[in-house]
Amino acid sequence: MSESPQQADDDQIEIPNKEGVLALSLIKGRLGLASFDPSTNEIGFAEVADCDVFALLAMFIQELQPTQIIIPQNASVELVEALSRDSSCIGYKTIRTPPHTFSEDVARRYISMIRAGNHPCTRADRIVGQAANLQLVFDFRKQQMSRAMGALMSYLHKFPSMGADMNISQGIINVDSFRSINLQNIVRMEGSAFKGLEIFEREKHPSMHGTGITKEGMSIFSLIGSASLHSSKGIRMMRQWFNRPLCDIHLIKNEEIQIRGSKKGGIIHSIQHSLGSVRPLESIFLVLQRGEGRRTTFESLVKV
Repeated sequence: MSESPQQADDDQIEIPNKEGVLALSLIKGRLGLASFDPSTNEIGFAEVADCDVFALLAMFIQELQPTQIIIPQNASVELVEALSRDSSCIGYKTIRTPPHTFSEDVARRYISMIRAGNHPCTRADRIVGQAANLQLVFDFRKQQMSRAMGALMSYLHKFPSMGADMNISQGIINVDSFRSINLQNIVRMEGSAFKGLEIFEREKHPSMHGTGITKEGMSIFSLIGSASLHSSKGIRMMRQWFNRPLCDIHLIKNEEIQIRGSKKGGIIHSIQHSLGSVRPLESIFLVLQRGEGRRTTFESLVKV
């Protein structure tokens, strides 16, 4: 591909007319990418999270082969250091654009039409296209995507020859297609699910007696907590789990009988007193295995 350099008046950076541009933004481990290929008028969006974002970034750079890598001036130190030490970035120019606010209202003026096969744009704040094994999603409500897209648009405004065919002066960008990116051997999953697969980790398992002892494997309490606190999908699943209605009339009647029985005077106090005197089963079995059991040990076991 031939290069015809062009000088910019403000920072004297040589810009090829027909080379790809990749804009990046990293916020709290989530990477936002926006790419532009002026030879085909393709704009690509992608968001990367819950994985090794820098390994995936190297794959994006290898696939897109951009000449310019654009990052905002207020980019995180982590992203700047990653670009400086990544061997796949050697030979590319890294340009910092001024901070650029790219709100949903501004986006409506820029992106007027998406022609991506059978994946048309149905909502102005969410553009979805399917590319091989990756769903390309651009969500204007996410800060890392807004900053990446803002850096790209700021760059195209700065060097209008890059976007001469896109009617940027009129505030309209016609996107012919999404860049297809084939990501192999990459699986995305919820963080709580990944944590649950770490079977050799050790964690304290809480019980009614307190924080519990440290055992191999993850505690169901921590998995429920992480899924509920850090994932909207996990919250919905937990609500469905706990709110699942009973369909067996016999189970419902048995529960009513148990509830009425527990309301009788002295029952609750008696149950609490009995449970409070029961020692953890792990320590009871350990004492019995050592042959150190006493009468009180067997009494506690009988109460269970």
